[in-house]
Amino acid sequence: MAFDSSGMKHMAYEAGVSRWHYTNTGDNKTTINGSGYFNPFEDSLDVGDIIFIRASDGAIQQMVTSVDRANGTVTTAAV
Repeated sequence: MAFDSSGMKHMAYEAGVSRWHYTNTGDNKTTINGSGYFNPFEDSLDVGDIIFIRASDGAIQQMVTSVDRANGTVTTAAV
């Protein structure tokens, strides 16, 4: 599957960092960890944001490490 914006919920904002919760039980952790998965949401994410993720095979956390708005790309890394 692919990123589904309806599964992305803003939880909190503190000290310049947003915390998000993302649920997509149609995708597994490997898919969500894949390159560019969060690109469709790049206009809402910033470097340092934390995403708590519920996938079909468990839960993971990711931190946004780069956002390139000109190219519409987001890079994340496991926390």
